[in-house]
Amino acid sequence: ISTEALSSASLGAMGSLLEKLDNLLPTENGADSFRQLREDVGSISTKLVKLSGVQDPPLTVSYWIKDVRQLSYDMEDCVDQFIHAKADTKMDLIDVILGFRTRAEEVRERYNRFNLGYFLSRPTNTVVSHHLQTVYWEHKFVITVGMEGPRNEVTGWLQSNGDDEKELQLGVVSVLGVDGVVWDALSRAFPEGYCCSRIITTTTIENAALACCSYGPEHIFRMKPLSGDNSKELFIRTVFGPGKDCPQQFRYVTDEISRKCGGLPLAIICIANSTSEEVLKQVLKLCYSSLPHCLKTCLLYLCIYPENYIILKEDLVNQWLAEGFISTVEGKDTVEVAMRYFDEILGMGLIQPLDINSKKKTLS
Repeated sequence: ISTEALSSASLGAMGSLLEKLDNLLPTENGADSFRQLREDVGSISTKLVKLSGVQDPPLTVSYWIKDVRQLSYDMEDCVDQFIHAKADTKMDLIDVILGFRTRAEEVRERYNRFNLGYFLSRPTNTVVSHHLQTVYWEHKFVITVGMEGPRNEVTGWLQSNGDDEKELQLGVVSVLGVDGVVWDALSRAFPEGYCCSRIITTTTIENAALACCSYGPEHIFRMKPLSGDNSKELFIRTVFGPGKDCPQQFRYVTDEISRKCGGLPLAIICIANSTSEEVLKQVLKLCYSSLPHCLKTCLLYLCIYPENYIILKEDLVNQWLAEGFISTVEGKDTVEVAMRYFDEILGMGLIQPLDINSKKKTLS
């Protein structure tokens, strides 16, 4: 199992455990000890989140994450027994739960003994691989298919003369669609003034796009997938060359491949090149790495299904809830949060919508 998958599984288990401990704190005996245990587990969870972003971690990190995962599984089993136990047996289980404080302290001690905090200083940003750069430069003239409209619109924004009073001193246009950066630190490198300077940022995270342009949604350009016709045109250009048509016997296959790529240009180019398997892996890795931890856990759960399996949205959401992957968010219950997670994964093209019926139930 990869370190990324291990981290996501551990974070999912830890999140479920923390929520259950929170529910026990206000009502059960031994509140002080429970509170201390909750703080210990919360501290471990924080360290786990930070370590999960380390690139190419050493084996000591993987071993520690496995310890955390096993601790969370064992604790959650015990907490579940307590929740469903009869009143006369609950006191004994409280002592068992509190006994996990020793194991939690051991896990924290191993973190310090292995000096795992050292690895947090290493870069955690995702770097575009040489393979992806090669694909871009080999097809830089082909991938302009379907980009004329978006390009002209962004150009118009950049050429704004700044007469509007709301215009930023240092104009920033955010393109919401691909990987981005920590803007607060980066922006200090640019001078402020009225010289009509313009900056384009790209990101998959809407909050990052808003932060870059002073939370002005009118300065965000939202990239849309290619249309069906443009997707097919890009695929045909890549496979057969510019100006050439698709042979009759391949048209059905071409239509199907273009449709399954979901309008994503890089996916179309990778599939159109028979030698691009490694590139496709890099694309998927980049998409996965950019996900928040909560979505990584939910996405990895799909591995239990065979390839091309049809999943009902409601069934999948209920399974996420049963596994404890979903935590409540202020103002929303777990079902709403789980539905939003599904929609976010769907919107990123990591799962494909097959049909949406009259009751808004999505088949994927």
